[in-house]
Amino acid sequence: DINVNSRDEVVLYGSGSDIYGQIVGHSWRQVNGEPVKIINTADPRFFAFSAPNTKNLKQLTLEFELTVTDNDGGIATDTVIVTVNKK
Repeated sequence: DINVNSRDEVVLYGSGSDIYGQIVGHSWRQVNGEPVKIINTADPRFFAFSAPNTKNLKQLTLEFELTVTDNDGGIATDTVIVTVNKK
């Protein structure tokens, strides 16, 4: 989990490993909070976005989920909470 300031550019990184095979996919999605403007990255392990303006609020909470898939169809997920603070 991380804290950022309003309007910061944020980059999340996530990966997985599989001792019996290989990782074939990474997929990020926002699961909670004010929708963010996604910045495309060439590497699917990274998820970049512009933190929203907190407007009149002291802070906002955003939640993102990473799903990692292996070559046998196994799936693992994890979430990260991003707290956006007013500048």
